[in-house]
Amino acid sequence: MRILKFSARGFRNLQKCSFSPARGVNVLLGDNGQGKTNILEALYLFTGARSFRAAKEADFVAFDGEEAELEVAFFSQEREQNAMLRFFRGEKEKKAIWVNGVPERSVSALTGRLCMVVFSPENLSAVKDGPEERRRLMDTAVTQLIPSFSEVSARYQRALAQRNALLKDLARMPSLADMLDVWDERLVRFGAKIIQCRLRYLTRIAPYAQMHYEGLSGGREPLRLRYASGVALGEAPHYDEIADAFRAALAASRERDRETRSTGVGPHRDDLEISLAGRAARFFGSQGQQRSAVLALKLAEAELLRETYGEAPVLLLDDVLSELDHSRQAYIVRLVKQSQVFLTCCERHESLGGRIYTIDGGRLHRLQKKKPAAGPADGGSMPR
Repeated sequence: MRILKFSARGFRNLQKCSFSPARGVNVLLGDNGQGKTNILEALYLFTGARSFRAAKEADFVAFDGEEAELEVAFFSQEREQNAMLRFFRGEKEKKAIWVNGVPERSVSALTGRLCMVVFSPENLSAVKDGPEERRRLMDTAVTQLIPSFSEVSARYQRALAQRNALLKDLARMPSLADMLDVWDERLVRFGAKIIQCRLRYLTRIAPYAQMHYEGLSGGREPLRLRYASGVALGEAPHYDEIADAFRAALAASRERDRETRSTGVGPHRDDLEISLAGRAARFFGSQGQQRSAVLALKLAEAELLRETYGEAPVLLLDDVLSELDHSRQAYIVRLVKQSQVFLTCCERHESLGGRIYTIDGGRLHRLQKKKPAAGPADGGSMPR
């Protein structure tokens, strides 16, 4: 998979631009706040996922504008394709999507067509913060591997909202208690699928993540991943086993749920435990170890996408080389050259090579390589 051409108009602070990136490494060079990350964010929206910055769609439109437009031509599934996104400010219609010239109702129509893996400083929160960030890390990756996962998640969230609303109403209308069985079954139907997909994802990604963390850390400590759930799960459970366990967990927590007026068990409460040498990376890992752990997960995600689709995904690396020592930098540089890469940095790294673009005040320019100095025109000896 690779980007053939990208253009933007009215997106955040970016000035109108259009460029055809290199097949390999593309370096976006500039000071902080100039728009480097905005380009990565704009590209990532074409995966069908939300912004990796957790931004609202209204934020995409330039401060003094009414509309933002993004367009990309890309090669995937053995053919050239294209997509366009438009975002509007202050209108009933918030966005419009076209894929290969056909209007679509949802950005989910893009899922699985153009896969990308993004690493940004915001990803560090997946290790340092609470379980919500780690669930998001898993679910974003699973959605690219299993495009239907986003719809399953949406249906689960709707059922969860209905069950929680019912729990609040029971304080005034106890006669509605029988309706809990209905919403429990809805939660079980979609929640068991979410848990199953997450478990399969972690089973497949774990060997790659361990391999890449070993490469980044020089083998100093092993990385381990574990799915932590309030649902009692056996080893490699099937869907029916997960559903039965989830149903039992909901029944066991029903009285507590009625007291708290919220659902206390399910995939919306589960967690991904990341440990280094047997200790929780969240509490005991250094900044460098936490950064390496997230990088290992992202590099493993790329391996899994390549294995699934038979094509390498596009890599978006935002300020990835900062705060990494030379050995970790060398490991990253060696790996990224196997894919099309968009990498932001404030300082030029000669080891990256590739095509370099500078960004200043939202303006994108390609940095041309200096031509070698010409020798004497007549081909004779240099003057003394």
